[in-house]
Amino acid sequence: MPPVPNDCTSVPFSSSDLGGLSDTAEGALDLTCHLSAINSAREQTNFSVVPSEHTYGLTVKCLDPAPGRLEPAGFAGLRHLRKLRLEGCHLSDLPDRAFWGLDKLRNLKVQCINVFLIFSNSKIINLIFFSPFRSVPTAPAF
Repeated sequence: MPPVPNDCTSVPFSSSDLGGLSDTAEGALDLTCHLSAINSAREQTNFSVVPSEHTYGLTVKCLDPAPGRLEPAGFAGLRHLRKLRLEGCHLSDLPDRAFWGLDKLRNLKVQCINVFLIFSNSKIINLIFFSPFRSVPTAPAF
């Protein structure tokens, strides 16, 4: 098993969560990472430290209510990602291209303090923004 960041735990990725995808590689991982916040004023988040070749699922749980932000294409290095969940984060914005480069993504759930988004099988199921957002796109660009 490849090394994972200290603030993350890993289990084998189960494609049954996504309808039994057949293109899951042997050794695929589902990571859960506990961060204080994503790109807050106090710290920057670098998702490039996540083992990109083996990470098929990623759950990020924020522990601090400090406002943070997603970077455009911030997850692009995780090109095998099938499932992405952001939980408990306080996002000050949801920028265009926030999830750019995730061509294999099948399930996205953003359940944060001020945004709730569910994306499954290439369709946005539910998208709710809560103020204060500087700008609110009609739909995030993937």
